[in-house]
Amino acid sequence: MQIGIEEDLPDDPEILSIAETLRTDVGKVVKVAFDNLEGSEYKTRDPSISNLNKYNTVKLSLLLCDDNFIRELNKEWSDEDHATDVLSMSQHIPGLDIPILQLGDIVISVDTAQRQAEERGHTLLDEIRILVVHGLLHLLGFDHELSEVAEEEMEKEEEHILNTLEWRGKGLIKSAYDIASDMAHLQSSAGISHRCTFQQFITLYERKMNINLFLITGLPMD
Repeated sequence: MQIGIEEDLPDDPEILSIAETLRTDVGKVVKVAFDNLEGSEYKTRDPSISNLNKYNTVKLSLLLCDDNFIRELNKEWSDEDHATDVLSMSQHIPGLDIPILQLGDIVISVDTAQRQAEERGHTLLDEIRILVVHGLLHLLGFDHELSEVAEEEMEKEEEHILNTLEWRGKGLIKSAYDIASDMAHLQSSAGISHRCTFQQFITLYERKMNINLFLITGLPMD
């Protein structure tokens, strides 16, 4: 497990302390996620990472950065020219029969995480832990953008990991649904009678308020 701090971040004791805490935390997340994957069946998860017991080593890196850095990376990796909270970049090569699982890289913007922590009423560490969980599940083949069923499956895994580790806060997907619930009148006015998906909520709320959301992963920051 490698944890890095991007050089343009301020020399902040809180960030250094969080990075040190994550050296233990990330291992805990990986263990809980792996344990829950064994014997579980999912309709939408990419199964290219399976039979986890065959790996002797798991390689994963985590980088803490600022909004400018993640914006450039997001543009290069996803062709999206905006900052976001977390990016997951898989290094896994399906079919490569070696005892090392190259999971990939998780990149988290501390700037965005700080804003989201303040909005959600918990600490920066709490928010970064939530983003680590979300990012890891993407590397393990979950993708909430595929369908409503995919969102539900990934939401379930986020909540399972956070509850098992007794970490504060809700997963990103559940937080988005809670916001959508508070905006029920917007759904009603648009004729949506069921729980909206990520994209439905994003489109609905932005059109109504004429703003860009930053509370949900992958959304524009400006």
